[in-house]
Amino acid sequence: MMVQDGYKMTELGEIPEEWEVKKLTDVGDIITGSTPKTSNKDNYGKDYQWVSPADMGSNKYILKTKTMLSEKGFNLTRKLPKGSILVTCIGSTIGKMGIANELISTNQQINSIVCNEKINNEYIYYALDYRFINYMGLVSTQAVPIINKTTFSLFQIPIPSISEQQQIAEILSTTDDLITKTEELIEKTKQIKQGLMQELLTKGIGHTEFKDSDLGRIPKEWEVKPLREISSVITKGTTPTTYGFSFVDEGINFIKIESVDDSSGGFFKDKFAKIDEDCYNKLSRSILELNDILFAIAGATIGKSALVTEDVLPANTNQALAIIRLYNKVIDHRFMLQVLRSNIVQGTIMNIKSNTAQPNLNLEQIGNFIMPVPSYAEQIRISAVLSNIDDKVKKLGNRKQQLQEI
Repeated sequence: MMVQDGYKMTELGEIPEEWEVKKLTDVGDIITGSTPKTSNKDNYGKDYQWVSPADMGSNKYILKTKTMLSEKGFNLTRKLPKGSILVTCIGSTIGKMGIANELISTNQQINSIVCNEKINNEYIYYALDYRFINYMGLVSTQAVPIINKTTFSLFQIPIPSISEQQQIAEILSTTDDLITKTEELIEKTKQIKQGLMQELLTKGIGHTEFKDSDLGRIPKEWEVKPLREISSVITKGTTPTTYGFSFVDEGINFIKIESVDDSSGGFFKDKFAKIDEDCYNKLSRSILELNDILFAIAGATIGKSALVTEDVLPANTNQALAIIRLYNKVIDHRFMLQVLRSNIVQGTIMNIKSNTAQPNLNLEQIGNFIMPVPSYAEQIRISAVLSNIDDKVKKLGNRKQQLQEI
């Protein structure tokens, strides 16, 4: 195999001639965590972070932990200095990583690397993250997947000079910082929307007189109606296998729950399944129309919703999604989508989730949802305000995805 000038072939593939291949044990100390006795409550408190896999993955740095240790409990663990790299090495979350933001300790599911002075810890974090898929072949295939400390210590990693490590880490950290700031903007925008929803969907725009209703105080001019009274159709889809059909590689869009992008009220088009024309015509009850609202009625995703737009048609859906078709020119579909995503409906959903192991909604329950009904003109004004915020969240989400790809 030809190797380009200035590079060499190694067990890790082609790397620059100046780089070395080293084992993790050569770049720092490997430390496996431990758990203070849980039977002794004095071991736990609010003094020191104690990391489990559940605390890792959402951020590069470990900023907080669900469980904290007292000084007594912390002294029973193996201490990790700020900058240590943490890697989950057992269980379904194997490969989750983080960097200690202060003096901490971990449980025994985590192996950590305390880098020596010739190694940039953030470079090791990124290099491990990038190469971890290559290490998965070393995972024990017993009932619970595990990478023991010895195997972990032997992981090989490409090592440039310390100055190049720092430059690489700085470039990747800059992009990570942009991702984090974008995530913060997304969350702040969502919080702004929640406040506006509460205001607009209960007080409306420009009202001075209010009345009591099943939804609490609302503008005097508004009505309150069950969803079935403002809908021409409330039904649900069918699985193609019910009629002996299978999914195909190319064909008509078939929307599943995982296709629904609840954050924007739209769809992940790359997650559509496909059906052929015969199947589409056979499932005539659930052929979708422009401005239909799809509402998840089964399982953990119950309450997710999205609006059918022209660019996804023709399309069909399955029995886990209800189809809500509103009376046009009386009810604005975008307004009702916002109501379905608001606390007015989602509060009902939360009660169902908390009281049922496997939450499900039937069509009668959906039809009984109590909805605020302003004038058609005010519905449009309210939905325009909230839809604009949704558009901002979607644009920020696209920006985050672009940064992650970079």
